[in-house]
Amino acid sequence: MTAKEFLHNYPKKKNESNNAWFRRLAKISGMSEKTFSSRYYKKQKVKKHTDIKYHFDRKERILKTQLKEKDKLYKKALENLDITEKRLNTLLYIKSLKPEYRMPVDNEQQDLHKAIPILIYSDWHVEETVSPESVNGLNEFNLEISDKRIKKCFNRSHKLVNHLKTYYNIDTLYILLNGDIISGYIHEELKEANQLSPTQAIKFAKERIIAGLEHIKTETNVKKIIVQCNYGNHGRTTLKKRFSETAYKNSYEWLMYSDIADYFSKDETFEFHIAKSLISYFTFLYKTKKFVLRTFHGDNIRFAGGVGGITIPLNKMILRLDQNRAADYNIIGHFHTLFEANKKTLVNGSLIGYNAFASDLGFEFETPKQGLLLLDLERMEIRAKYTINCD
Repeated sequence: MTAKEFLHNYPKKKNESNNAWFRRLAKISGMSEKTFSSRYYKKQKVKKHTDIKYHFDRKERILKTQLKEKDKLYKKALENLDITEKRLNTLLYIKSLKPEYRMPVDNEQQDLHKAIPILIYSDWHVEETVSPESVNGLNEFNLEISDKRIKKCFNRSHKLVNHLKTYYNIDTLYILLNGDIISGYIHEELKEANQLSPTQAIKFAKERIIAGLEHIKTETNVKKIIVQCNYGNHGRTTLKKRFSETAYKNSYEWLMYSDIADYFSKDETFEFHIAKSLISYFTFLYKTKKFVLRTFHGDNIRFAGGVGGITIPLNKMILRLDQNRAADYNIIGHFHTLFEANKKTLVNGSLIGYNAFASDLGFEFETPKQGLLLLDLERMEIRAKYTINCD
């Protein structure tokens, strides 16, 4: 019997001391205590000593591994500290450097690019009424508010032009009157909602446009003001649109534009272009360069809703028009939303703002605003776009 089997067969009893257990085992084995000790007990003690040594060796190995990992982290921390100190020294060196370059003050106007601001006025609907109840309190419009917004429109226009004079050489303005200045009677409900008849509305608008043009001339002090006049779809005398040569002949707005042009006929500052066609072109010439601007009201764009909005039918329209006569940029109105439909087309906002028609069709809300473009003649491109807020 091995020592392990012997000790297993005669385990220590409860409450039995180690010495008593040793003597009992020796007696059972028939050996003296000395002989038993050398044969069985010492082997067991050696085994216990071996177990203890294994335990401490394993513990030592774990500690050495942990120490090795900490040494790696310590070395890495030292390396990062060296890199950080080098960066800090570089930053301190840069901070200590005194600037040697000074920006020269440029007071020379001759270095400024020559440019023309393009002011866009359309979709005023001066005599129409918008009650707050019809648009959930988002807007209100009547003759008094119409008058205030027109004044703000012209005042903010001249202030913006004078601001641009700081950065550009400006001696010419281009003003686009792009239709729907009045609402007219093209729908039956307008006969009930409008505060003025079409002829009265034309008189109301004409007086304020003349005053506004004179105000811009005085406040901006430019040498030339080009006024392009396009008729819209609301200012017609007929219920149905005219597509023939009689369209402009049946437009209250065309008559108003003609009267305004007559009023300024002796003022050499103003140059009027009154369209007899739905689509107008104007060519800006500077040195050897030219820029063709196409303008039209926009009611000829067939839009019946859709994810892309008016952009898709508008792009198709411009593509067809470019095949006949190419233009560098396009401006339209009609849709009462100021945004750039594509890189070469701006859709103008409105003066009337959000109305029941827009609310009933679920159009996005927009405050009353008009647009301004800046044409850089040196580069022959539209360099900037601005909003003229009218409320």
